[in-house]
Amino acid sequence: MIACLDVDITPRTPDDQGSSNLYHVAQLLGAIARKNPRVETTLRLARSELSSALALTGIMFPRVCKAVVSVSSRSEGSTPDRSDSWTFFLGGRIFPDLRQLETNGFPRASTTRPLTLEEQLAAAEDAVAKSRHLRDTQTQSGVSFGGLRHLQTLKIEGDVTLNRPVVLSLLGSTDVPTHLSTLEIVYCPNILFTKNASTWSTLLQRSLATLPALRKLKLHIVEDPYPGPDLAHEMWQDTAKPHFCDIVRVFSQNIQHLDLALPFACRRMFLPPKPSSHYAYCEQRGAPHIQREPLVTLPQRLIDQGFKYRRLICWGEVCFDWHDWDAMAAHASAQGTEYSWEIVSDVENKASWHVGMHDAVHFKATDVIEQPY
Repeated sequence: MIACLDVDITPRTPDDQGSSNLYHVAQLLGAIARKNPRVETTLRLARSELSSALALTGIMFPRVCKAVVSVSSRSEGSTPDRSDSWTFFLGGRIFPDLRQLETNGFPRASTTRPLTLEEQLAAAEDAVAKSRHLRDTQTQSGVSFGGLRHLQTLKIEGDVTLNRPVVLSLLGSTDVPTHLSTLEIVYCPNILFTKNASTWSTLLQRSLATLPALRKLKLHIVEDPYPGPDLAHEMWQDTAKPHFCDIVRVFSQNIQHLDLALPFACRRMFLPPKPSSHYAYCEQRGAPHIQREPLVTLPQRLIDQGFKYRRLICWGEVCFDWHDWDAMAAHASAQGTEYSWEIVSDVENKASWHVGMHDAVHFKATDVIEQPY
């Protein structure tokens, strides 16, 4: 009896794609599910496969518990991927058993090496330049995401089809993903940092405060590489704008794994030191007993040891002139015994790791952002 099934129908050439591929796969998976009602299937496909499949009626993929979707970047002369394909995956009818959804629009090299953090950001900024005119036309409203009620993992990387209405629908509809334990949104070029400040603040607050099962939140946000004059600076001077660091400090204390990459950050992201924290910090002795390498497994190893894992990557300056990176490091070291903070400044090429009451470990930012993840 088949227990697990991995089906890859990613087309190798444009001539290989078409709605018939999905239709025949759906028939095959339906036949297998009738014989093995507990089979768990992983389906790998390109979003370009959906160009005509969205018009199909009655198509269903039973027992597909995980979908891995590659999102091709828009090329000249081609039609951009349709944003309403989110309904295809999350509507609840076509994929009734979907528990994990992963989409990825980052370009892949011939090797299997993952992109570094720096390469991910560069790819997203390049996609911003290529899709600038799409941001006003790719809109979506009134979306029903009934499948969110059952979703446990949602990972979205470099996906140009993710726009502001879709983001707000993910956590703003009546179909609240109460079982969602992992939410990752990484450098999606259609929702830029400054121009979508209220969208990101809403997403942060809703995900951190209203999702009872959330254990991991990863938000890496791309900024417009071609902003207007002083646009980013004006954002932080306007007190009416939401301050992301305040939101993180207030709403993230109960989450196990928090991974942020922002154009700006400051020490207001941290809890204020308690009166005795200064003396405890001065009395810190010894390096962390947990090995930092390999970085890929560090978060889970720290969580297994009872720590709450935090990582902050700051690509730009601190939010306010009177906050500097040394103040950030001092506050990270004064967060108490249950936290592990890794803070990275690309501008100053400084990084440090603060674990409980151990001595801080200092290193270069390039040691982090130039490693594949």
